[in-house]
Amino acid sequence: MGGDGPTALQQLRAVMVPFTATIVIPTIIILRYSTRDAAILRGHKYGQAIVRFVGSAVWAAGVSVLFASIASFHKQGKGTLEPWARPKHLVVTGLYVRNSMYLGVFAMLLGEAFIFNNKNLLLMLLIFMAVQAINVPLHEEWVLRKSFGDEFTEYCKNVPRWIPRLHPYTPAKRDE
Repeated sequence: MGGDGPTALQQLRAVMVPFTATIVIPTIIILRYSTRDAAILRGHKYGQAIVRFVGSAVWAAGVSVLFASIASFHKQGKGTLEPWARPKHLVVTGLYVRNSMYLGVFAMLLGEAFIFNNKNLLLMLLIFMAVQAINVPLHEEWVLRKSFGDEFTEYCKNVPRWIPRLHPYTPAKRDE
């Protein structure tokens, strides 16, 4: 990384990972497994319209959260969400939760399951959530503790992993 933060290419590469998880893989699932048997809700014309509307709102919220997180990593952390261009500074702002990027992806996948009325997308979401429930505490948080030490430990004590707080976290001022 040069200068203030990641290069445009590093930033683009970082965006490709959530793009693959939220657009490419769901598209393959829809094209391959989009049958009447995959429908979450069948035969309810107005119910399907409501579910699609709610799904669109959830998806849009997920996109907003994901891109706000990516922007925070770039602006405040001087890095990306990916390991090849890790943030230089711990990012403690955002949705008042430690893993806002994943929440954005979870919301996008849930929205897509509703928009496309597809149980297979719901199954993908559940599998992705289960994998991240293991990966985040065992790998990602270990790397962050190693990189940011007491600052990350204090952050973990004050900010939940998955359920957002009701108010922002303000780190204690350190004497320097």
